[in-house]
Amino acid sequence: MAERPYTNRGEYLTYQRLKGLSAAHSDDRITIFPNVFFHSITNGPVRQIDHLITSRRGVFMLETKYWAGTVYHQV
Repeated sequence: MAERPYTNRGEYLTYQRLKGLSAAHSDDRITIFPNVFFHSITNGPVRQIDHLITSRRGVFMLETKYWAGTVYHQV
């Protein structure tokens, strides 16, 4: 598992919010792993997670988009 800096504005803004959340809720022991890449041991495709968050409440994966306009769900 390798960690790389953000190149996407939406990912960076989300990371800043997550750091604030972590500071505000220190008792939850939130750890943020930004821009995580998983390399396959069978030479398959490389997988990427924008934000991997661990806390005493669970493990969370976030996919971040920085889109403008209206977002529709189940159209």
